[in-house]
Amino acid sequence: ILAYRVLPGTKQQRKVVHSTLHLIAFVLGIVGMYAAFKYHNESGIANLYSLHSWLGLGTIILFSIQ
Repeated sequence: ILAYRVLPGTKQQRKVVHSTLHLIAFVLGIVGMYAAFKYHNESGIANLYSLHSWLGLGTIILFSIQ
């Protein structure tokens, strides 16, 4: 939302910036989930055992379908 209101430029330019920021956030979220699952699997820790992990998974899912 801030990319639309704060940045100068045409609507199309602001839209590209907004989409790029969303793509970066999505990729970093997936990389973070991969790192967490990899660490848990290598350490013998159960995956998705806490509320924090379930909320994170739900957030990534909701973010990806918006």
